[in-house]
Amino acid sequence: MKKGFTLVELLAVIVVIAIVSLVAIPKLTNVMNTSRKNAAVVSAGNYIHAVETMKMINDLSSESEIDDGIYEVGSLNVKVKGTRPKKGVIKVQNGKVVDAKFCINDYSIDYNNDIASLSDNNYCDNLSGNVVVYENDVALSSTKTSNMLKTYTIDTNNNSTVTCLGGAVPIVSGNQLAIIPSKENVQCYVGNNLAYAFDHADKTKTTIEVFKDNESTKSATINDYKNIVLNMHNYNSTFNNAEDKFAINVAGKLIINSDDGSLVTNHVLFYINTTGDLQLNGGKYLTTSLENNVKNTNLIYNLGNITINKADISSKAKILPIYNNSNLVINDGNFTSELTSVISTFNGTTTINNGTFTSNAEWSSVITSQSVGNVIINGGTFKALGTNHALRVYGENAKMTVNNANAYSEAGQALNVENGTLIVNNVYARSNKTYTLKSYGKANLKLMGGVFISDENNAFFLLGDSNNEIEQKKPIYISTLNKVDGGKTAFVCQSTKKIVIKADKADKCTNNYKDTKKGLCVYAEGNKDYTSNLSQIALANYTASTVSIDGGTYFGGYIGIQNGSSGIINIKNAEVKSVNRDIYNNSGKIYMCNSTLDPIEHGEIAGGDNSKYFYKNIIINGKDKVKSVSAGTVDPNYSGNCNEGLEN
Repeated sequence: MKKGFTLVELLAVIVVIAIVSLVAIPKLTNVMNTSRKNAAVVSAGNYIHAVETMKMINDLSSESEIDDGIYEVGSLNVKVKGTRPKKGVIKVQNGKVVDAKFCINDYSIDYNNDIASLSDNNYCDNLSGNVVVYENDVALSSTKTSNMLKTYTIDTNNNSTVTCLGGAVPIVSGNQLAIIPSKENVQCYVGNNLAYAFDHADKTKTTIEVFKDNESTKSATINDYKNIVLNMHNYNSTFNNAEDKFAINVAGKLIINSDDGSLVTNHVLFYINTTGDLQLNGGKYLTTSLENNVKNTNLIYNLGNITINKADISSKAKILPIYNNSNLVINDGNFTSELTSVISTFNGTTTINNGTFTSNAEWSSVITSQSVGNVIINGGTFKALGTNHALRVYGENAKMTVNNANAYSEAGQALNVENGTLIVNNVYARSNKTYTLKSYGKANLKLMGGVFISDENNAFFLLGDSNNEIEQKKPIYISTLNKVDGGKTAFVCQSTKKIVIKADKADKCTNNYKDTKKGLCVYAEGNKDYTSNLSQIALANYTASTVSIDGGTYFGGYIGIQNGSSGIINIKNAEVKSVNRDIYNNSGKIYMCNSTLDPIEHGEIAGGDNSKYFYKNIIINGKDKVKSVSAGTVDPNYSGNCNEGLEN
């Protein structure tokens, strides 16, 4: 009988425990640190809520009030649930906390734009660095010094900005300037515009505080070694110098935090160099007027990296071209161009995570990916209100991926791809005057979900030397709503390459896209004059295209599916419906396998003199017989798999 473990077994157990510890302990530590950080952010929000509540109660009871101003945490007797800040500073304005800096659980927290977040600044150490404040090149004396702040009285009638170097953080309330020092000996400069503020930044971390509207008459340059945080709050800064090509040249790092403040220019606002890194957190950015040809002018010119969080950007010119393998990330906001595109990605990557993008241009699309650009859209609304397209890809190496977006065009296409790659996972796309989606040239289209509606024209128009693949993963609805002009077809095939459709039958296929909750529905009913083409066609192959239909539901008031003079259509596992003819074959070939035809009033198939039908396992109104057509031939002994013309 075995009475114990061998040495080898004990060593094996120790090794296993050691391996588990190496994996589990770092993960557990990360979880605990993340939890502590999140708790610190929540505690900051709780403290601010407590201050604002105390302010409101004091105002109602006419007791001692918290006036507008700057307060240290220790000076306020605030009752708060959870962890109190170890130290901190808040700015109260009009009864609300508009700015705050805290140390909670040994984490530094910033509060701006009603959001508390972890800070890169250090508010937890003993901040005893020496601070010298210069106003008009004259050093000011501190009016008050505490454990955390140095306070100065400044001239707010003639000045509007303060720049602090070396990691020191300025806060302005009225004519009081409070400085949270860093460990270093630092300088701060009070000035009268943003150009002055940028000129006094150095290679240390610089914070600029705007406390009044201002105007600059010259450009500003942020060198590649500079690291600047600009707090705009609700104030407006204008760059008004037509002789300069740009207002702010960013070669270093610039972060702009703004509530409802604005940066305005009469020419290019930002020029982002290859070493530049710009982050916009809120605020408004716009042009007042532009000289020369506005269509060839850009509000922001990017060769580096840009991140935009909930900004409001408008211009007569193009807002953002992306060049030089640069990067743009947009996290919500409003973007409007009056005369040209909003964003054009030529070389680099643009990632859009929600937002509203609008252009009134003629021909210039709202969002384009061209040359070797790559655009990734994760939500958002894209509106082309002129004769332009909403989303466009052109250039053989250009690419766009669309996830969960809304695209609308008044007189152009909602989606347009020419000589590039368009991948659509899910979209609500609608066009008023023309096609909803057009694929042509040497395009590659892959569609997996979405709604595509044209009010007055074809919904899909696939032509040229393009590859088109529909592989339904989410519900797909394709429809033309035209009720006046004849000949409008929901899905038009004119590509010289193969068009491949693989989908489930729709659970419901009507004139309401909301009814289709699974599968593919191609719907075209028209004006309900089912004896003429004023009622429409669901899918038509007008050329010599080879179309593979594997699944889906197709309803056309006049014809369900129509084939051209020399085209090939394979239909399998599909459902085809029409009030007039389910299928019409001009003089091409149609192969049908394992599908259902459901003619409502008239016959199931019709054809021209040279049309040819091949079928097996076809159900028509519950019966397994196909009637002979008035012209052409029908072969009921087909033995293939409806993959004709697809082998190569």
